[in-house]
Amino acid sequence: MSLRNRLFLIINAENLTICKFAIFCDISKKTLYQFRQQIIMTLPDIDLLKIARNPRFNKYTLWMMTNKTAASSGQIDPALFPLRSPKQSINQ
Repeated sequence: MSLRNRLFLIINAENLTICKFAIFCDISKKTLYQFRQQIIMTLPDIDLLKIARNPRFNKYTLWMMTNKTAASSGQIDPALFPLRSPKQSINQ
């Protein structure tokens, strides 16, 4: 699975829009939209670091970068993470 697909699985698992995800991670909405539409093929390294280091999303870091999980360490696959309602997702 590509990094692009993994990133958007995370966004969906957290019940976020691209706009809200960009705000949480302090990255450009335009960059995310262009990445989704394959106008740009890679995300800037600094944006990947911002996502990986964000407390809300760091539980996906190992999976996002390697496609592996370590549940005992809190590193999960969003497909295995139960969906939350948008209200829960925003408040956590």
